[in-house]
Amino acid sequence: MLQVNPKHSERLQLRGDILLDLDRPANAVESYTRAIQAGMKTATVFNGRAAAHAKLQQWEKSVADYSEGIRLRLDNPVAYKDRGSVNSSLGRWQDAIEDFDRAIALKPDFWDAYIERAHAFGVAGRFDAVMPDLNKVLAAEPANPRALGLRGSAHLIAGDAAKAIEDYSKAIESNPRDVQLLMARGSAYTRAGEHGKSLADRDAAVRLRPRMAEAYIARGGSYHELGDHEKGLADRSEAIRLAPDSALSWIARGNAYFLLSRYAEAASDLRKAVEILPTDRPSWELLARAEARLAAANAGEVASPGQSQRAATAVQAKVSALTAGSILDLPREADAQQATEASAVPDDRAAPAPLVSEQAIFRARPEIAMMLVALSSLSFLFSA
Repeated sequence: MLQVNPKHSERLQLRGDILLDLDRPANAVESYTRAIQAGMKTATVFNGRAAAHAKLQQWEKSVADYSEGIRLRLDNPVAYKDRGSVNSSLGRWQDAIEDFDRAIALKPDFWDAYIERAHAFGVAGRFDAVMPDLNKVLAAEPANPRALGLRGSAHLIAGDAAKAIEDYSKAIESNPRDVQLLMARGSAYTRAGEHGKSLADRDAAVRLRPRMAEAYIARGGSYHELGDHEKGLADRSEAIRLAPDSALSWIARGNAYFLLSRYAEAASDLRKAVEILPTDRPSWELLARAEARLAAANAGEVASPGQSQRAATAVQAKVSALTAGSILDLPREADAQQATEASAVPDDRAAPAPLVSEQAIFRARPEIAMMLVALSSLSFLFSA
């Protein structure tokens, strides 16, 4: 362990830098703080402590330190970019965009800032601004994997699976073991109806990350598309074993059971899902449909649209009081009646509402955005 004389503030700052590089952010914060207390109140030391706070997910403290660092040195594009990233983590998308704007104004070829700004534009719903930033990056760095991945996600959102596949494939050429990219391309292949290729990508993701529940969920979807329902259910069950506290795992298997007309098992899984994540309206609505089908089957009847409508109405009161609190998107209140009517359609092959909204796909950092694209495809993975 490094030992230094606390009177030497420069050495304390250097110690903080080394600890930060060693991924020991708590110790780095302590060292930077001692440097500041010893009189070294420079932009560099405040930015260093801000980065350490960010690694600890102490977002407000990080913003405060970056702001002090920027006050002390107004011409540092990296500080603006890094503060923008923290603002993104706090969900302050407009503040983030303004920080990225300043970073780019100071350094017009700051490609990481363009990528981060594109990400923030996507979350803010300004999809028309996403592509120009990414295209500018790729004009300068055609193989930039982050830009390719995020642009692939944007193409997938726009419904252009072919262009999404092209971008993901270029990124995978230089990152063949990147699980997020493989998952995302698997979703694009599913959109294109190329289920064998989708399965290959998702199988590769499982082999690379055998304890990643989302990879099993996605691969299970490919098995269902190809008609191998036993393997599909086995993968969903493995996802639950790996992540029993994840609503997504229960939602995925519940969807699969529903579309296989196994309503008792679907209802059981979906009850568990809404217990974990009570804000997910699509799960409540599918649960209502499953319970209506189950009640009709127990009575020796065929579920009617009216039965499903009444079941959906019964849970609507529970749902209407909920607010969004996760990456799973809730429809606007104006869409509630339309969603309820859709739940009344007695079609076991009807796809559930999307699990992840377009904006949610951009809500995380670009690398995670690719994973969310993969999860967003779950709404149509169960149509086989």
